[in-house]
Amino acid sequence: MTAGQPWGSLAALVVFVLILAPPGYWLLRRLDGAPPRARDLGLALGLGFAAVVPLFWLERILGAPVLVLPAAVLSSLALRREWPQWLDVSLPSLLAIPGLLGLLAAWVNADDVRWVHGAATVRQGFEMADRAFYALVAQEVQRDPWLPLQNPFYSGVTFAYSVFPPLAGLLLRVYGGLDLLSVFQVHLAVVSFVFIGLAVDRLLLEWGITSLAPRALTSLLCVLGGDLSFLFPPEGVRGAERAAPFLAFVSFSAESLYYNPWMIALPLVAVALVLGTRWLREGGRGRLLLAAWMLSALWQAKVFACLPLLLGAFAAGALRRDRRLALLGAAAAGLAIPWAVLSTSGGDPLSPQPLRYGLLYPVAQSLAVHPSWEALRAWTAPESGAPARWAAIGLATLLVLLGGLGVRVVGAAVLARRVRADTSGAWSWLGASLLLALALGLLVVGDPLPLNGAQFLMLPQLLLWATTGPWLAAAFTGPPLRRLAAAILLLASFASPAIYLARKAWPERFTRAGAVDLMRFTIPPESVAAARWLAARPGPGADLVADWRGRADAAGGQPAPYLAVLSERRLLAHGEDFAVSHALGAERRRMVAEVFDTTDASRAESLLDALGADWLWVDTSRPLRYESPRLPVRIRSGGVELREFVPAPVP
Repeated sequence: MTAGQPWGSLAALVVFVLILAPPGYWLLRRLDGAPPRARDLGLALGLGFAAVVPLFWLERILGAPVLVLPAAVLSSLALRREWPQWLDVSLPSLLAIPGLLGLLAAWVNADDVRWVHGAATVRQGFEMADRAFYALVAQEVQRDPWLPLQNPFYSGVTFAYSVFPPLAGLLLRVYGGLDLLSVFQVHLAVVSFVFIGLAVDRLLLEWGITSLAPRALTSLLCVLGGDLSFLFPPEGVRGAERAAPFLAFVSFSAESLYYNPWMIALPLVAVALVLGTRWLREGGRGRLLLAAWMLSALWQAKVFACLPLLLGAFAAGALRRDRRLALLGAAAAGLAIPWAVLSTSGGDPLSPQPLRYGLLYPVAQSLAVHPSWEALRAWTAPESGAPARWAAIGLATLLVLLGGLGVRVVGAAVLARRVRADTSGAWSWLGASLLLALALGLLVVGDPLPLNGAQFLMLPQLLLWATTGPWLAAAFTGPPLRRLAAAILLLASFASPAIYLARKAWPERFTRAGAVDLMRFTIPPESVAAARWLAARPGPGADLVADWRGRADAAGGQPAPYLAVLSERRLLAHGEDFAVSHALGAERRRMVAEVFDTTDASRAESLLDALGADWLWVDTSRPLRYESPRLPVRIRSGGVELREFVPAPVP
């Protein structure tokens, strides 16, 4: 692990708890009547997240730290006489599994970026690219928090994005004094895994599961439980062995928690279910407000979790003719409207919509990466007769769902029994939400990245461990054959994520030669120094790094996002069309390439004016082929030149 990261993760965790827990406990006390208790720490963190992160956003808009710390301090003072109740004998057992999960997150991601003698070597993989992007969005919020945000890969173009995950990272940076790249590289995952352990444990307690063994096992399964892709290895997935199993059954559940905002969304979902269950069981306006607010906050954390839970409340309420379920759905939908408006504002008007209808795309994707299923794939083609074709499509869909859920099918059966015996409506709500999530995952695709729609499938893939875990724990107390079956199922549950973790920890041992997983690109110390120099020059006229290209790009690397993070600047263009139309992305790349390839200084100046560029990042091994008085060299650092693009003189 990079020096300083263990202490940085601990500092991030302390900041997260001390800032979010007091307001969360205060809300529980005021609206639910519950005094501060250690077992409610997960609830307090969830409510604190939903309340404090918007305050932090407003604080960034105001430009002064006048909201977050006062909220934490005033909440602590308001509860000062009740804090002694927080400490009880269950505290060590409560924190043991969350602490273990936090150590796991630190270990898994620690080697993604190595710092050696001022140079950074970065592991290849979409996980690392995702985290770099979230860091860029966090910098964008810090730079200009007003919505719509600018696209950090295409400066000047606004885009729609959920801002709570970037704000969470920025909160740790501002109040923990941490480097933003390290926050998203390691620290945020550590904090989130601890949060997952606490929130899942509290959900099980709410369901009446008090024994330590099922609670501990379920928390472990939520971050270490996977699909059956290890039994059906995919092929032909662009040489990325670590990512290939994700596509076997389009199952991104446990593995995605190591890099994706689902690491924040999962504990928020658990907290929302606890608060919703309390409202459905006991009533009370305060409980309704707490549950609805948590559900609405999920929109800005992970819309793929928010929508099924909202629609599930309406569907279960209609089927049961349950007034409380209907009120929960209506209140949460009303509170989510402002977040929906904010997150959909802006964007390239010519870019595709983020979601669109696409029938059974995950099934087609899974069939495409399983050569042994070629015969079944052929039967699903339009050339097949209608009865045979639809029978084959139904069989393929069943295979993909069963393969993606794996052992969690047991939890689905447990959930079905709970729904039939449900008296409060809470289990009906959960069942309807998970069915709707499965339906949305099979009917909706992302655009331009089709697999984004499959993120709806991740809600049942993650949440069904909450019913599967207690069943497995109970099976270990049964007859010998049942214990043997439980052990086999448990091994199957851990197999796929274990393979993922092994390939991250020991890539040379578990990855074939030539795979992308073995590759790293290096940002030399001179480039790091140049980026840090640029980051120290804030203010107008210093917003952009113009060159999105570089020698490492040609070797399969993506250094540009990391240079942008280190220099705290946006990019003018990127190698992929992220949240922009292909026409805009291609034109930006063409213009930037021409800036560096042309021999005509006036042509380069006109392009830079059109782009709104402020800085050029020049690799001196490929120097500019022209000189311009508007492009003076401000710093030379090894093989890097930083040239400022100054405004044209006024006639």
